[in-house]
Amino acid sequence: MSTQTAVTAPPLTAQGVTAQAGSRSLIVSLSRCLVVAVLLLGILLRFLYLDADPYYSEWVGYITDEGRWTTHARGFALFGPTFEANWSLHLYLAPLYQLSNYVIFSLSTVSVTTSRLVSAVAGSTLLVAFWLLTRRVASPAAMLVGLTLLALEMDLLVLSRLAIPEMAVMALHLLVYALIVATPGSLGRLALAGCLQAIAVGTKATALPTFAIFVLVVLARPSAPGDRGRLRSLAAFSAGFAGPFAVAVLAWWLCCYPQGIEKTLRTIRMFVGPPSVYMAVEFFFTDSLASTINAWAVALWLAIVGWMSSDDVDPRLRRLLWTATIWWVAYSVMMLGLPYFPNRYKAHVFIAVAICIAAGLTLFQKVGLAGVGAVLARGRGLAGALRLGLIALPTAVFLAPLLAAGVGWALAYPSRFRLRLLCIAASLALTVWILDRRRRRGRSNIFYVTFPVITMIAWWTLRWTPLSAFPFWPSTSFLTHAGWWAAFLLATGLVTGLTNRSVSRAGAPGDTRLVPVGAMACIALSIASVAPGYVNPHYSMRGASRHLGELLSGYGGAVSALYADGLFNENKLRYVTILGAPDWRAIRPEVLVTVFYSGDSEGILEREYCLVQRYSLYVSPEFFRSHPQFDPSRDAVTARVYQRTVGGCPRRAS
Repeated sequence: MSTQTAVTAPPLTAQGVTAQAGSRSLIVSLSRCLVVAVLLLGILLRFLYLDADPYYSEWVGYITDEGRWTTHARGFALFGPTFEANWSLHLYLAPLYQLSNYVIFSLSTVSVTTSRLVSAVAGSTLLVAFWLLTRRVASPAAMLVGLTLLALEMDLLVLSRLAIPEMAVMALHLLVYALIVATPGSLGRLALAGCLQAIAVGTKATALPTFAIFVLVVLARPSAPGDRGRLRSLAAFSAGFAGPFAVAVLAWWLCCYPQGIEKTLRTIRMFVGPPSVYMAVEFFFTDSLASTINAWAVALWLAIVGWMSSDDVDPRLRRLLWTATIWWVAYSVMMLGLPYFPNRYKAHVFIAVAICIAAGLTLFQKVGLAGVGAVLARGRGLAGALRLGLIALPTAVFLAPLLAAGVGWALAYPSRFRLRLLCIAASLALTVWILDRRRRRGRSNIFYVTFPVITMIAWWTLRWTPLSAFPFWPSTSFLTHAGWWAAFLLATGLVTGLTNRSVSRAGAPGDTRLVPVGAMACIALSIASVAPGYVNPHYSMRGASRHLGELLSGYGGAVSALYADGLFNENKLRYVTILGAPDWRAIRPEVLVTVFYSGDSEGILEREYCLVQRYSLYVSPEFFRSHPQFDPSRDAVTARVYQRTVGGCPRRAS
């Protein structure tokens, strides 16, 4: 790797000091302007083309779930007391979310746009709340990185544009956290935080376990002037939560129990089970969301390095860092410990991560590379070893694929999960040994601080080049993978060496520029990721729903929807949810609208039904790139309308 010496600032003259001050002022002003621009851009993107098809790489189940999470609101708004739902799980789980949509539908109309308004408003509220929480504590450049994560990260942006309750819960959780952490000494505000947590549970019941996380935050937050004691604070927070929660449980008991509750509980129990350590660790290697989490984890790692290297921490920054760390660690344990925890649930962790990034990078800017290097140089004993391990970890991860390729070529052994873990462990041990040896010889280890950041940005950039076909881990063609991966690491290593040399010559301004430059790279790459969905928007769901309403306008009964619930938000048809193939085969509905697989193993549709219409629904190419097990030509999503008939089909869909 690199052999450069410690990053030190050259002697300064009076003119040099003035130039440095001017450079810092310019960087701060630019960062503040970019913060406002990203905030406004994030809000705009949440409302622009709101009724377009999602450009999403993780999930196509929104075609079903957008209808199910709004079906009761839609039904009562269109049909009033005459509406009857055959499955009430989504009403039991999200009564306040359904109520919010009912109010919007009643004041306006039922449409794809209005069904997504709650999420768009919640996503915008999340951005404004984050800005208000961090603007007086974090540096503009550090806040810019955290805001970019929340405003432009693909998953959070798409979840802000879907008619599902995830983003509403995220916004409420950030408000709960802000009331707990940013307003010490007020029991009334802690009680309000508990009340908002109860509202979050009413918005979606899956938010209930996070009550325990916020209890930990209340108990573990560092004390501040005006605090009334941890137990009194916990009592106020719990009382604020318990009151509305008890009223809601009583209302549910009187109104809904026991109608369908046994079936609902059986469904919920399917998603709860003992954790699997293997699956938890494997997530970071194989899950489609892993690349996104791992990329932002480098920014989180750099924030932790800044925290580790700072001795004099602003009390407000310390509160944010400590409490947000408790939040994301506890949430990570929960999300990796449950067998059913889809990626739209995992995306909640980005809120706490963004807070840690904003606070930690602020400290990193204050300490600078020279300060980090000084801390690494004087570290001894267990604490010093842990610091070296923290610094070495991301570099070791980037070196591990090269080691895996070598092992795979030498032993003709495929790159399996256990081999990857062993290669990371071996690479980490080697990297820590190198760092310790350099430290003992009085040489700088700053290279290993900047190298992971530059390498991650370079790896993120490769998505837009022909080299995007190369995976991170080798599976075949070990020599080819080893060759191009070694060339990639060599190139990023050279860029890192040049960057460190430039920072060394610039002194303090060089340190100051590192975070803003990284933030601008994140902004550019994030915009490149989300831009295709806005440059060429598609409206297949909206068009299919409208045409379906026209096609069945003369039908007076209820349409049966098998995974097609999201295709009724642009029409006024009555429909009922069919939960699975056995149900529709037993019911034999007059009209069946199905998406994905109908499960017609007995050939009933061929014998007793006519295919009246077929709709091709848009799915982003990113989804098939992220899920190579699906073939776009074979697994293209289509909606099909079947009508039961006797004596043959009058017509076929073209």
